[in-house]
Amino acid sequence: MAHEVIMPALGMAQDTGLLVSWLKSVGDKISADDVLMEVETDKTTMEVPAGADGFIAELRASPGQDVPVGQVIAVITAEASDLDAAPVAAPDSAPVVAEELSQATKAEPPAPAAVPAPAAAAPRDQAGAGGRILASPKAKRRAAEAGLDLSRLAEAGVAQPYRVADVETLKNLPATATSPAMAYAPVASHIGAEVPAGGFDAFAERMRTEGGVEVTLTQTAVAFAAAGLRLARGGESLTISSTLVGVRMTYADPDRLRMSAVAGVEGDGPSDLEVRVIDSGHLTTVVLGGEAQPVLTITRNADTFYLTLTFSDATLAAEQAVEAMHALTRRLADPMLALI
Repeated sequence: MAHEVIMPALGMAQDTGLLVSWLKSVGDKISADDVLMEVETDKTTMEVPAGADGFIAELRASPGQDVPVGQVIAVITAEASDLDAAPVAAPDSAPVVAEELSQATKAEPPAPAAVPAPAAAAPRDQAGAGGRILASPKAKRRAAEAGLDLSRLAEAGVAQPYRVADVETLKNLPATATSPAMAYAPVASHIGAEVPAGGFDAFAERMRTEGGVEVTLTQTAVAFAAAGLRLARGGESLTISSTLVGVRMTYADPDRLRMSAVAGVEGDGPSDLEVRVIDSGHLTTVVLGGEAQPVLTITRNADTFYLTLTFSDATLAAEQAVEAMHALTRRLADPMLALI
C-alpha cells in the first residue's frame, strides 16, 4: 500500500504551487501530521503535512520547481520493507512505464536486485524560480525581525531555499557599500517603565517653597538620565540633548551639577542620549527609531510618568540599557533621596 502526496490547492485561483523545500528525505519515517514540505503561493508560504504514516519512497520535484495542483509530488509506503519495491524516480521525472520496463528486461538477463540507499532530499537551488527568494516562513520572519535582506544570501552564492540557520550566515556576511538611501537602519529595541509622579511633584514643590528655585521635569530627567547612563556605561564626560519647542539643547555632564544649575546650550552637536519630555496627558509609549543615539521619552498621564528608552545594538548594549533605566527610575521615583 502506498500513499500519493499531491500538490495541494492553497488558494482559490491557484494552478501551481512553488516547492520551497523538502523537510524530509527518501527513506525517512514520517507521521501523517509531520511537515513534509513548504509550498509558496502568490500570497503566502505554507507548511504541508504528509497526510499519512509510513516511510518516504519518492520525492518527485526539486525545490524551486512550480508543480501543477493535483500532480503527485511524493510517495509514502506503509512499511519500510516496501521501499525496496518502490520505484525511485529522480526529481522532475515520472516513474518508468511498465511496457518500457518489460521490453528492457527481455533484452538482457535481469541483474541481482540491489537494495537502494535512502536518497537525500533534492539539492537546494542556487536561485529561486523567476528570481524569487525561496525561504521558510520562519527564516523570513527571523530575517525581517533582524532587519536583514535575504537577497544578500543569493548575491553571496548561498543555495536556496533558506532556513533559520541561513539567517545566522546572513548576519555574519561582510557589510556591503550602499548609498544612504539603500542603507539598512539598525533594528530598534525599547524598554518601558512606569514611575509614580508624586515623588517628583513633592521634590519640585519643596525646591520652590524652601529653596526658591523652580525645577522642571526636563532638568530633572536630563540629570538623572545622565547619572544612570554613566553608572551603566561609564565615561569621563557625557553629553545629553533635549529638544524643546523645536530647539535642541545640549547639556554637558548634567549629573555633576546642582539641579538648579542644569542648563543647556543651544546646538546640534552629537550627544550620548536624547531626552524628550512630552506633556500630552494621553500618550504612554513613544518609540521612534532611526536616531543616532539612544532616546529617552517621558510622558505623563495624571499621577504616572511613562518612560520609554529606545536604542539599538550600535548605540547601547542591552545590559547597559537595562541598568541605566533601572537607575533612572529609582531616582525619579524619589528625587530627594537621590540627591542626598
